[in-house]
Amino acid sequence: MNRYYFEEAIILKYQKIKDSDLLLTLYGKTKGKYNAIAPGALNIKNRLRGRVEPFCWGKGYFVVRRSLDLLINWETIDNYWEIR
Repeated sequence: MNRYYFEEAIILKYQKIKDSDLLLTLYGKTKGKYNAIAPGALNIKNRLRGRVEPFCWGKGYFVVRRSLDLLINWETIDNYWEIR
């Protein structure tokens, strides 16, 4: 079984956990609605900072974990500013 996968999804909401991690609620094309953790997304030098915002449609690279998947990389396709 492969531990890594790509998913095209829209970020519905996020919640701050710990100091710099985010719990994301995503809606993907293949998995439907699911949760994932973006580790260190609130750190200043992290590559996810500013990319993982609500109503942001993009393509993510995830690692499968026991409870929640980890978001490793996020490429934004479109920002829906008018919805926000």
